[in-house]
Amino acid sequence: MQLATEKAEADRLVHTVTLTARGWLDTAGRELHQIRAQLTRDSGRMVTDAELGLTRRFETITQTTQIQLESERSEVERLVHTVTLKAQTRLDAAVLDLDQIKTQVGRDSGRMVTKAVDDLDKSLSLLESGAISITEDARKDIESFARIVVGLGPQSTLQRGFAIARDNDDKPLNSREAAMNHDTFQVQFRDGRVRVKNTDRSGGDER
Repeated sequence: MQLATEKAEADRLVHTVTLTARGWLDTAGRELHQIRAQLTRDSGRMVTDAELGLTRRFETITQTTQIQLESERSEVERLVHTVTLKAQTRLDAAVLDLDQIKTQVGRDSGRMVTKAVDDLDKSLSLLESGAISITEDARKDIESFARIVVGLGPQSTLQRGFAIARDNDDKPLNSREAAMNHDTFQVQFRDGRVRVKNTDRSGGDER
């Protein structure tokens, strides 16, 4: 019965360690999901802010160009066509610059998100490996402890050549004083038991 109790305790420890490791994995998964969501939101805000800044820059350039055109038109009528062409060229260049900047910002933000997700995946993989290793080490320790407990049992004692004295209720007698309380008792050997009479209790020479 004692061995069964020790085995049940060992099984309970393995179950507890396994539940703890699964809890760590669940927590890590939830944190990974939250970080991914946060990165997605942050990258979206970066692109939105960049687009807003580029739009304002475009509006500023357009307003500046229109002011220059109106001023020059009032002062030099004959140069209106030339100034308009120059202004259009500037606008086209500005739009091209804005498109290039927007494309670059999109690529950079995408690379940042991809790298962050890869790093998080690697961290989660390491965490899973660590949890598995901890569970395996705990299982080995528990099995080793169980083997030690089994080696300390009565059968191990009998196999090493020792004998065990027991009363008629099969309880061990671990001292001479305990044996003196019984007229008869049993001596258990590796290959069987022998019932003996306590001659000291019945009047023999007490030692």
